[in-house]
Amino acid sequence: MGFLVFFTIYCSMKFLINENQYGNLKNRLQKSINDYGLITTIERYKLPFEVFDKILDGGNNYDCDTMADLVVYFLKMDMVKKRHYINGGRFEINLWRESGSGILAFNFKDNMNDDALIGYATPYYDSECSLPIDYENFVTEEEEFYVSGENSSLIKLSPKKGVSELLNWINNDYPKIISKRFIRDLEYFKNNY
Repeated sequence: MGFLVFFTIYCSMKFLINENQYGNLKNRLQKSINDYGLITTIERYKLPFEVFDKILDGGNNYDCDTMADLVVYFLKMDMVKKRHYINGGRFEINLWRESGSGILAFNFKDNMNDDALIGYATPYYDSECSLPIDYENFVTEEEEFYVSGENSSLIKLSPKKGVSELLNWINNDYPKIISKRFIRDLEYFKNNY
């Protein structure tokens, strides 16, 4: 006698499939990923990411190249949360996709005095297991300074275990990680310009 696999999604959708259907779907997804790639498979099957990850459950080894492709996909599909408030709104991060590419640009602003940092911070950029942060401009009420390459940094990353984990990370943990760096570096620029 086979077992039933039961998926419950937070939006109250429920999927009930038997062991045979589960195995077939898992094999079809894996074959599609091998033949056409992860992004095409995601678009083809249109499964919620949590269900997609649950079905594959460790059956797919993600690397930083895959993470880079997913970040670009999330940006193109407008799945990345654009505005984040830190410390009760004192600091604000606005994110956007730079000129139709897979580059994640930012404007980090201190709402107390309108000082801001503008630059790029794309997770897994160039398929590397890192988060490069590069500032382009430091802006005060009076002036704007070109600071490219100054105080840039590189944060090490590891691949996430699934598509939903990466999307959750980029919308929740990523802003916290970069905001700590931005707050520190904003002080550096305030003291040196």
